Amino acid sequence: MDSKPESRTSRGSPASSAGRRSLRWLWVPAAMWAGAALADSDAGVSLGAIYTDNVTLTDHDPKSATIAAAGVDLAVDEQRPYADVKVAGDVRYLKFLNDAYPNETVGNATGSLRALLVPERFAWVVRDNFGQQQLVLGAPDNPANRETVNYLSTGPELNLRVADQTRFLLTALASTVNYQRTNTDNRRVDVLAALIHDLSPAASVSLNAEGERVRYQDDVANPDFDRSSVYGRYVVGGARTQFAFAAGASRTKVLGESGTRPLYRAELTRVLNTRNKLKLAYDQESFDAATALRNAQGDLLGGQIVPPLQRSNDPYRAQVGTAQWQYRTPRTAFDLTATSYEERHDLDQTINRNRLQLEARVDHAVRQRLGVTASVLAAHEHLAGIAGAYDDRVVTAGMRMGLGRHLSLLVEAQRVERRSDIATDRYVDDRVALFLRYGLARKALAGPAQAD
Repeated sequence: MDSKPESRTSRGSPASSAGRRSLRWLWVPAAMWAGAALADSDAGVSLGAIYTDNVTLTDHDPKSATIAAAGVDLAVDEQRPYADVKVAGDVRYLKFLNDAYPNETVGNATGSLRALLVPERFAWVVRDNFGQQQLVLGAPDNPANRETVNYLSTGPELNLRVADQTRFLLTALASTVNYQRTNTDNRRVDVLAALIHDLSPAASVSLNAEGERVRYQDDVANPDFDRSSVYGRYVVGGARTQFAFAAGASRTKVLGESGTRPLYRAELTRVLNTRNKLKLAYDQESFDAATALRNAQGDLLGGQIVPPLQRSNDPYRAQVGTAQWQYRTPRTAFDLTATSYEERHDLDQTINRNRLQLEARVDHAVRQRLGVTASVLAAHEHLAGIAGAYDDRVVTAGMRMGLGRHLSLLVEAQRVERRSDIATDRYVDDRVALFLRYGLARKALAGPAQAD
């Protein structure tokens, strides 16, 4: 098994379709069919339109609009003798035909390249994450209240065998993080050192040390900070059970003040039988806005499920707990996921937050070229800055129909309702999307896979 230590610079696992769907919290048309598209084909292009009866997401005098969209989705996981390439994402260009908002590019995408310069010993790594974050959490999630984020990293990775069952891993990544609107662009350096001992082909223990240095271009408005952590990690995997646990401490230094907090990561996956799987996870550590994006997307959009990301420029402590039940048959997939999230900032405590979220989703293949999907999401969030809370309800239903070897029709209807203590943040939005998608792979639309 892969005993590579989990870290901010290299964490996550190859994503299943259920994992990729975890990023559907971004309630914009670009994400409406992200899960289905990636599950159907290795790559595809799509053209279509979205109609909304409340484009500005307001409770007062809502305006309808039609949005033209063109998109690309991609899922690649290639391992070659001298390179490993992983890419996954769904990105779309939106044109608002009534000029309600400027045209924009939205969606989620992540990719990594490991050039194996000396196989099994030395590699050069390039990694990129693209996504969005909200400028003001709790305000309507329309184009005026979000910006795109791009997180690009590159650097060497050294892997040395120091004994028959022990190896030393060292990575050093230089990164740039760019934001579309805000002045929080920054450069950072991440270093990870790990001593890994294989207890058996299926189990390992490791001692890990990480360091991160973040420097903002505008260091007057944004505080530079340093972050480090030391932790031990144990990983074991079997035919039906996989378990990983890490414990240690993390230290953050910002504006001359230092603080140390405990660090915990735990994940348990249990295959109950051929149709049922249970996943439990808990994560408590230090993040910032950029590392939260990378953590959410994981290795191939299969990372820890988190709520909508918000703009911030200081490090914070996050606690994320998830429980997920997966049910699979040759024709049906059902996921039920519960998430608890807490965010506590070092400096700007007005954006502290607590969120509880429950999501259910079912995909069913009626026949080989016809599938239907439905999902329900309910969330309750408390925001410290407004001393109030809001509730979100999202109901989605859709159909996908194969029209030929490569061509498919995607139809989806979605209703988003927000109830808030702030009157101006309440709204209801009904959307209908229609897309034609051309899949570049030869695989036709098929039923859901068994529990992986």
